[in-house]
Amino acid sequence: MINQLKIISKETLIYGVGNAAGSIISFLLLPLYTKFLTPADYGYLAIFAVFQSVIEITAAFGLSSGLFRYYLMAENKTEQRKVISTCFWTQLIFIVVISAIFFPLSKQFSFIFFENTNFSKYFIFVTATGLLSAFGGFVFSYMRAERKPIFFAIIQIVKIILLAITNIYFVVILHKSYQGVIIGNFGVTFIISLFVLLWFARFLKFSFSYNFFKRLLIFITPIYVVNVFFFILSLSDRLFLNHFLSTKEVGLYSFGSKIGSIVMLGIITPFSTAIVPYALSIAKEDHFKNTFSKILKYFLLVLTFFSLCIFYFSKEIVLVVSNKSYMNASGIIGPILLSGIFYGLYYNLSIAIDIVEKTYLASIVVIVGALVSIAINYFTIPLFGMYGSALASSVSNGVLFLLMYHFCQKHYPIQYEVVSFFKLLGVALFYVVMYFAIQTLTFVALAIIIKFVLCMLFPFILYELHIFDSKERTYCLSFIQKITLKIHN
Repeated sequence: MINQLKIISKETLIYGVGNAAGSIISFLLLPLYTKFLTPADYGYLAIFAVFQSVIEITAAFGLSSGLFRYYLMAENKTEQRKVISTCFWTQLIFIVVISAIFFPLSKQFSFIFFENTNFSKYFIFVTATGLLSAFGGFVFSYMRAERKPIFFAIIQIVKIILLAITNIYFVVILHKSYQGVIIGNFGVTFIISLFVLLWFARFLKFSFSYNFFKRLLIFITPIYVVNVFFFILSLSDRLFLNHFLSTKEVGLYSFGSKIGSIVMLGIITPFSTAIVPYALSIAKEDHFKNTFSKILKYFLLVLTFFSLCIFYFSKEIVLVVSNKSYMNASGIIGPILLSGIFYGLYYNLSIAIDIVEKTYLASIVVIVGALVSIAINYFTIPLFGMYGSALASSVSNGVLFLLMYHFCQKHYPIQYEVVSFFKLLGVALFYVVMYFAIQTLTFVALAIIIKFVLCMLFPFILYELHIFDSKERTYCLSFIQKITLKIHN
């Protein structure tokens, strides 16, 4: 068990390097963005990001999931070559079709979103960026399937550095505002996509299996439906805010979400990136269910700890990285963090659905979650503004988690440590109550000290509540003793 955990921890850490670098650079760029971009400018960027997500989702069509399922569970190398080749040419077909549909409609999209055609050229850039990102995502999925986390992380870091340089150049030096960010993103995405295509070309064979193509479409079509409705669930709130309120409110919400999404970029994404190919590669082994249960438990503990830390210091973070015009965004960080926890659990539980090839269940789950999100956004945004959107995000992702857990336990039952989960829930609720109690203190320095001490006590509280079993407690003590000896020596 320890060896399995070390493997997934190592790969999560490596994948996390790229995401962490992105989080750090993105975080460092926030003061620049908030200085050179108004909340309304930030809102324009958010709308274009939503549109780019539509392009990516449509062009990708869930092919990465199909690649993982059939490539990692293939019987031999010949079958693997058939899978990768057919998937690639399928991806290329989707990109060509989407290009033919979306590029000619740039003026229409500009009018739909902003009621004029002045933004049409930027919709062309964003469409191209989305298509290139879909292709790059396919190649990155192949890297993950081949378990090449170091190479994956290096490319991600290079991409992030290039994005930072171009954004600084266009926004800070040339004062191009959000338009500069759009153009810079296109340029960097083009360069990275060209590089990964040249790398991938040596593995590509000019073969296409029509029989496998039909099987692949049956598998990935429900996943595409999932992705479409997940887009509605996670990003449509920006469109509701833009419709009912203004691009300024969209900008504030997007800014707060960016901070609340730190755990998504730093923990959830790298863990999910590592666990999917790893889990599918060992799915046929006897120890899989027990191993997966333990891994998911540790994932939740780490995720909760860092989420609470960010929640405790959310106001301080906003003050450091922005100006007073963005201060109201701090109020949505807590709900966004909770939404991230629910999403992380939902996504990783859904691996069981892929194993049993019942991806249509994921469609049902996400459709229900999307409908919940739409309903809450529609009724709460006119009343509570962006706080209504934050509520919708938390509740709808909570629905995703609960429904996915139900379906997974019905079709591929795994014995999770439910008692430990409820103990953790109790601790988290205690910390939330303490947070609001601390906010009543008039001495800011004292409040910061108390929050810091409570955050540091979190692992020890878990230990004392026996959330770890006897073997885990023994390993924790041994690990602490080794660290203590190294410090003394």
